[in-house]
Order: sequence, then C-alpha cells, then structure tokens
Amino acid sequence: MSAVFEKLIAKYAERGDFERLKQYQADRVAWIESIRNGTYEKMHLVEDNDPVPLIAEIERELACIAAALKKQH
Repeated sequence: MSAVFEKLIAKYAERGDFERLKQYQADRVAWIESIRNGTYEKMHLVEDNDPVPLIAEIERELACIAAALKKQH
C-alpha cells in the first residue's frame, strides 16, 4: 500500500467523506472476491503467479480503510 493511498484515505476521513470510504471498501472486497473465484481480469502488470501478494496488498488497504471508518462517530 502506498503512502499516497494512506494519505488519501486519511484526508477523506478528515473531511467526513465516509460514503466514499465505504465505496472504496466495497470495491476492494469485490476485487478480492473476483481474484479468489477466478473472474478477475488481471492488469498487464500483474503476473499469473502473483495473486497472493495482490490479495495481501488489498487486505492492507482494507485495514487502512477500516481504521479510517472507525473515526465516523
């Protein structure tokens, strides 16, 4: 996960844009599901033998988003 992504998520949380964060979260959950069920159309930079690191990266992004959503009181 890039520092830019973390800053973007933090900025949305700071602004109170939790709907956008929820959509990012839903998109990433759907992305993981499509990788796991074999319907993911890989980008040209993703190798066929590299699904686990990609899932791990998306899971790190989901954790970042979940932490930001906890600020929604």
